[in-house]
Amino acid sequence: MKKILITLFVIMALAGCSDDLKTGSEGGSGTGDSDSNNGSGTDITSDADADSDSDSDSDIANGNCADINWDVDVKVINMLVLLDRSYSMFQNSIDKETYAEVVQKAINQVVESNIDAGVINFSLNVFPSDKNCTATYIAEHPNDADAEIQCEAASGYSRLAPDAKYDAPTVPFQAGVTMNTYNLIEAALEKVGQCGGTPICDSLAWAKKYLQDSKMPINDTYVLLATDGAPNCNSKLDQNTCKSTMIDDSGKSVPATSPLQCIDDTCAYNQAQALALSGYKTFVIGVGNDVQAFSDILDGLAYRGQTNTPVTTVPPSDTPYFYPATDADALNASFEKITNQVIDCQYDVNWGTVPDKNADGTSVIKRCDSVNLTAQTTAGGTVTIAYSAVDDAAGAAANCDNESAKHPGWYWVEQEGKTFDEITDLKSDVSNCSKIQLCPIACENLKASDGTRNWQAVNAAFGCESVIITSID
Repeated sequence: MKKILITLFVIMALAGCSDDLKTGSEGGSGTGDSDSNNGSGTDITSDADADSDSDSDSDIANGNCADINWDVDVKVINMLVLLDRSYSMFQNSIDKETYAEVVQKAINQVVESNIDAGVINFSLNVFPSDKNCTATYIAEHPNDADAEIQCEAASGYSRLAPDAKYDAPTVPFQAGVTMNTYNLIEAALEKVGQCGGTPICDSLAWAKKYLQDSKMPINDTYVLLATDGAPNCNSKLDQNTCKSTMIDDSGKSVPATSPLQCIDDTCAYNQAQALALSGYKTFVIGVGNDVQAFSDILDGLAYRGQTNTPVTTVPPSDTPYFYPATDADALNASFEKITNQVIDCQYDVNWGTVPDKNADGTSVIKRCDSVNLTAQTTAGGTVTIAYSAVDDAAGAAANCDNESAKHPGWYWVEQEGKTFDEITDLKSDVSNCSKIQLCPIACENLKASDGTRNWQAVNAAFGCESVIITSID
């Protein structure tokens, strides 16, 4: 799934750049100097003939950007939110709002922010299943708290009948990243209600089945599990010997009176690990204070949900592997940290969509060294994102070493570790420059902080002089 970014057209205007953004004809380096590569500070140049040398030959036809729109695609990340709707989510509160209300607001905020930026496509499902365990059922069976129906996993799935048909998720993945997904999730969260236990094991098993059946791309699709308790709902456990998921007001464990109240940790661990080993990693958010009684369980889920190899024990850590959220601010921060973590700021360039001719009949130059990026800021401004190449003279070890807050950078993934001269040597061979990677500082500007981001979009222009970072202090 891809999101079409805004594209630049007409001519890239370098006049609005800072003093150390120079065109190649000015030979600029540093602040207003006339040498080619020895000015002080970060050196950003735009080579007039786009070959990164200091000559005046015309290696390309012109320095103008194409004036026809084409597509540049951001690599979209997919996130399945798996939400606990057990009765405790509505019994317990943070300040004056229930856990469910606080989580609802946090999910709405993070979904809206990332969909608006076009970087994450979301799906939502809840457990227990909201098909049979409804408010009507609860009203008609007030004393049936341990009934199997209140332990139905997400979409009514059971790992014991893996080939059985299951219900669609509350909000399935859509064909593209659109605000319609946000609208659907917002509406769904308003009406899912509360019910029953915490069938995490079978719900994670459903997640793996759904993602594989939907052919969601591995390593680019994640599960975000939000719960206020430990996994239970396994009728095969022994209530007389098991550790209970029931706790009193002081946070102390209360003996289980039903197998469904037993902690179902082993099964949940196995399913989290199976998801991760299938290419779908899981993040875990623990909502409220009560989860501290089960922090070892949630740590076990979170660690196994991120593993690349089978594990049997969880290494000790000074910080938890799951994201504890005891108040609204911590919950919002946890959602942001998780979604920001999976954004990789990589863009696909389909050269076949770049036109061969401008509207005036002039040729559009297609070269790896003739591409410019800018960012559209949230405040409505424009920021130049300069190419960050390895500079042999400066002894730079890698791309992005010369990136700074003042001059954010990017590079071609296929040309990582190459100087701009080597990129210029490719001439019109664009087969080895199809993936754009933003450098870390540039990428951070696309990530949310307190519900907002510095940049809303990255724009591309082709066939015009590349702006290059060539050195740094």
